[in-house]
Amino acid sequence: MNVNKKIIYRLIKLLFPHRLLRIIFILKEKILFNDQHIEIKKFTIKNEHVFFGYYDISPFSKNDKYILAQKTSITNRPPLKNDLLSVGYFNIDDNNKFIELGKTSTWNWQQGSRLQWFNKDKQNEKIIYNKIISGKYGSVVQNVSSGKIIREYNSPIYSIPDSGKYAITLDFGRLGVYRPGYGYINYNYKNNEKAPKDDGMWLLDMDTGNVELLFSIDKISKIESQGSMKNAIHYFNHPCVNINGDRFLFLHIWIAGVKRFTRLLTSDIYGKNICVLNNQGLSSHYCWKTNTQILSYALEKDNEKGFFIYEDLSDKVFKYAWDFMKEDGHPTFSIKGKVVCDTYPNRFSQQLLYTYDESRNDYRKILSFFNPLTFKGETRCDLHPRWNYDGDKICVDSPNTGLNRKMYIINI
Repeated sequence: MNVNKKIIYRLIKLLFPHRLLRIIFILKEKILFNDQHIEIKKFTIKNEHVFFGYYDISPFSKNDKYILAQKTSITNRPPLKNDLLSVGYFNIDDNNKFIELGKTSTWNWQQGSRLQWFNKDKQNEKIIYNKIISGKYGSVVQNVSSGKIIREYNSPIYSIPDSGKYAITLDFGRLGVYRPGYGYINYNYKNNEKAPKDDGMWLLDMDTGNVELLFSIDKISKIESQGSMKNAIHYFNHPCVNINGDRFLFLHIWIAGVKRFTRLLTSDIYGKNICVLNNQGLSSHYCWKTNTQILSYALEKDNEKGFFIYEDLSDKVFKYAWDFMKEDGHPTFSIKGKVVCDTYPNRFSQQLLYTYDESRNDYRKILSFFNPLTFKGETRCDLHPRWNYDGDKICVDSPNTGLNRKMYIINI
């Protein structure tokens, strides 16, 4: 940034302190809610944080009547091991009533408890989320109508295909140590290995409850290894199953000194046919575009940084929407092929929500949200935009002018 721009930003900060910016956004929010061209619903509970979590799961039921949500009354700080999170849902037509189904102590601000609809082939009947089971990290399946817990698993879940036949998962305890805000801290983590051979990516059979190690962290660290990986601390994050449910992608992350590196890989659900898609040391947020194509913000060869399309099981890489999607965010494709994404807060604490339609080369700014300065680091609140199944509604999390997280649904 040149000197003139720095001077301008400093002047703006002096003239428009954070409290004034908040007042401006409060007025803006009132205008938005009275704008007949933008239909917005706000889901909030007094003195509670209401949020869903990460962008890789849709909270919407298939019939578009319910939206999953989580709430807690603790202050905006990292959760302690006994802090409870309530899981449940709202009827979309009644945004004032939260129906609580259960509580869990295995959660974080970025991803909640990995709450999601289970076995989506049978619409709106069951949910699944992580919970302590028999003194260890596990998960439960619960009937939405009766509130009855149908099944308990002695393993947590991360990513599940629509069929509900299996779950891809990882060690949330290791994640809690090396990536605060994404793992759990209910128990002391005891594995001091930098690249364990007995830990890695796991497959949970939802019928039998059996858990199988697909591949170890040690094994992945030796595939197309780089010099910075030597003596580094390694872990996995963000497994995400494709549309067909036959492959998944994930991040391999390693910490060398004070620097963190990431790369993007895929695997089939048996832990075979592993493919390194990006090995430049920076792969960030991503999503499946098709069963074989992945959109990811990354650093590529020639030191180019932006959104790329990766063709799975190949070395094909293409730039994506570089005229419009110019910074890192959380992308998700709708059933209609339109991508929704957000930005991180800018210098004025604004987070932008936008869509891009590749077929029409159509970029549209939807809304800006205000992000108070208290939401930062592990307790930050990204918008994490998520589509409904018809691709005409978007759900986001945001404190937006207030002190507590809220959920918003925007009709587009």
